[in-house]
Amino acid sequence: MPRSCRTATLLFTLAKGVDADRWNKAQIVSQSLKSGERRVLLDGGADARYLPTGHIVYAFGGMLFAVPFNLRNLAVSGGAVPVLEGVLRTANQSTSTGLAQFGASETGSLMYIPWPITASAVLLDIGVFDRKRSGELLKLPPRGYEALRISPDGKQIAVGSNDGKDAIVWIYDLAGSSAIRRLTFGGRDRFPVWSADGQRVTFQSDREGDLGIFWQRADGSGPAERLTKAEPETSHVPQAWSPKGDTSCST
Repeated sequence: MPRSCRTATLLFTLAKGVDADRWNKAQIVSQSLKSGERRVLLDGGADARYLPTGHIVYAFGGMLFAVPFNLRNLAVSGGAVPVLEGVLRTANQSTSTGLAQFGASETGSLMYIPWPITASAVLLDIGVFDRKRSGELLKLPPRGYEALRISPDGKQIAVGSNDGKDAIVWIYDLAGSSAIRRLTFGGRDRFPVWSADGQRVTFQSDREGDLGIFWQRADGSGPAERLTKAEPETSHVPQAWSPKGDTSCST
């Protein structure tokens, strides 16, 4: 909250479950840092920001809404009003963190990254660029691409696609000598990460009912193997491997 707010209160989003729509079902909550008292301000929405105008601005789907907020009583004092339509959410609008790409200044200026409200209708291309800012688009069919990673030897990419129904991990040889190849089959498979030796691709999958982490040989020669099992209403997202390949990092 801005420095003009003297109340030691934290504003945050509380979401439950692991389904893709959980952030639109989340609660916007205030909590006193002194007493620990917690209040639910809004049901449905995420990434709320307090503005000096006396409003809370928050995201729901691809839209921003504003509600009047009484800072003295820490209570919403009116109904929600739509402010802006078409704001980018995180991870190709897959709502993995609930974050909305906008910011507001104390003088009333609003900045945001525009994005179509319906993420499933967005088709993306993939490009390769060097440090001199020269590059080109790869000759790949447009899809709802997300979470692209380059192999350790720089010769291949692993990339996910997500159309809102199917989520798939693909492998593509940057030499362009072959078509993009589907790596994963079974369930919704997302967030690919290369192993340190470049032999396997780690990813999240719901193929066995939870959102745990699996890995599979990048050449497709073997089945997917489980690495972690997620507890109910939690999800594991692979992030990186140590250089020796003996430790992995996930969230």
